[in-house]
Amino acid sequence: MKRILSIFLFAFLLFASSFAGAEDDKKITDFDSYTPSSSDVIPVVDVANDITKKATISGLFGTLSGITEGQLDWTSGSTLPYLAGITGYVQTQINNIGDNISGLTEGQLDWTSGVTLPRLSGVTDNVQDQFNNLSVTSSMIDWTSGSTLPHLSGVTDDVQDQINSIGTAASHAASHIKDGADEIDGDQLDIDFTPSNYTPTTDPAEASDADHLTAHLAGIDDAIATAGQVTWAYQRPQFSYNGGVTAYTVNVGAAAYYCKDKYAYWDSELTTSAISTPAANTHYYLYLDYSAITSNTEITADELIWSTTAPSWNGTYKGRYNGDDRCIFAAKTDDTPTNILEFWHDGGDLVMLADEIEILPRTDIDTTWTDVTTGIPGFSIKAMVTFVADTPATTANTGRGYWRTNGQTGNTGHRIGQAFYNGAEWMVTTVNSIPVMTDVDGIFEVKYSLSQAHTLEAYLNGWYFPAGM
Repeated sequence: MKRILSIFLFAFLLFASSFAGAEDDKKITDFDSYTPSSSDVIPVVDVANDITKKATISGLFGTLSGITEGQLDWTSGSTLPYLAGITGYVQTQINNIGDNISGLTEGQLDWTSGVTLPRLSGVTDNVQDQFNNLSVTSSMIDWTSGSTLPHLSGVTDDVQDQINSIGTAASHAASHIKDGADEIDGDQLDIDFTPSNYTPTTDPAEASDADHLTAHLAGIDDAIATAGQVTWAYQRPQFSYNGGVTAYTVNVGAAAYYCKDKYAYWDSELTTSAISTPAANTHYYLYLDYSAITSNTEITADELIWSTTAPSWNGTYKGRYNGDDRCIFAAKTDDTPTNILEFWHDGGDLVMLADEIEILPRTDIDTTWTDVTTGIPGFSIKAMVTFVADTPATTANTGRGYWRTNGQTGNTGHRIGQAFYNGAEWMVTTVNSIPVMTDVDGIFEVKYSLSQAHTLEAYLNGWYFPAGM
């Protein structure tokens, strides 16, 4: 045995000596460069069997697969780390993954909204910019119409819903219509137009600025209402005496009036409240109470009020007003007083008194104009009057009576009748129911054609409504 070991040791030393003698002057850097191939073989020691084997590189490492997203981790701007056993060619493909960026899935693009995406190694600046600006231009977001876009990390659900609803023009428009998912508040659309025929108003709660659409529409609505509103229009009722039932009251038939800008109407007869604390021989005026009226709503007797103040003409609203209240009638108390004077009315202009009232006792009237006060309501300037003319039975003569409106310049006036005596007998001529125009105080004038003992009498029968009542 010792002989055999000596022979083996001698052979090994001889082999080692020959190898060292051939290569002992070469350094490692002097070896030729060589790129290994997958078909190259390398020695492999089988320790279990105490033998040496050869194996190819591909046999050792096989095909690289099954690498998950979590195994590719890098710092922005750095090159991906080499994975053990991956050849330079495979590593290059990983580093140039930007060339196949369309194949990345939703899960591989994860970032916080507004943060720059980490740089993929090997991705050009242009491609990287496209990633960083994904949320900016529409061309960077591509999808099939009607499909749902992948959810971007950090984007809230409501924003994502808006992105998903962009698909078609029709679905986009539908989201903004009434009851749509994103209904537009049309009340506050901005209008830059400056109108000439109406004034925008912020009266509606839906408009807080005069440039809002609703402010313009409200202004137009007001202008139309004003233009189309005939504020002087009215349908006069039939007034009737009710004093025999309840003193100092009047029945007012169905009617319609504009009381300034409010439309007041009633479809059935109303009975006024009684005049409070009436005074004798006093006119009381019946008004529509503006403050109590709700426009376009049927009124009640509560909106009819009495006042001793006579109305005046309102040129804007074409009616007789006391402040905001519109006058529609007048009644006069008797001289006791116990009631208002009885009257008759058919809905027309004339209000006829139940009993005539003497306004000019039998008086010797000569050729000078003499005032006669009618006592008609303050708003009226027209009275129905009965005249009685008389002449003395002394000498044959003929006398004529005349009337005129108080204050006029014309001196002739209007004939109201004549009386004459023929020497044997005398005649009296009377003319009843003559409409007489007065001044604003209800006064007219009379005279005779002769300066003799001719006399005139006058009696008030009624009065007339003026225009606007």
